[in-house]
Amino acid sequence: MQKGLKAFFVHFFVTVFFVIAALAYFYPVLQGKVIEQSDIVQFTGMAKEQNDFRKKNRRRALLD
Repeated sequence: MQKGLKAFFVHFFVTVFFVIAALAYFYPVLQGKVIEQSDIVQFTGMAKEQNDFRKKNRRRALLD
């Protein structure tokens, strides 16, 4: 019985440690912070520029 109780406490404390470590590591994400992805920002700007050109000139950029 003592052996099983010791194994339970070891597993319990290791699990609690990993939960605390994960919460500490992902704390900025839990606050709602995100990393800015420059490739997505650049794509959004490029797509807007193409759409603006298409609306203004009634043709597609670089293809017509």
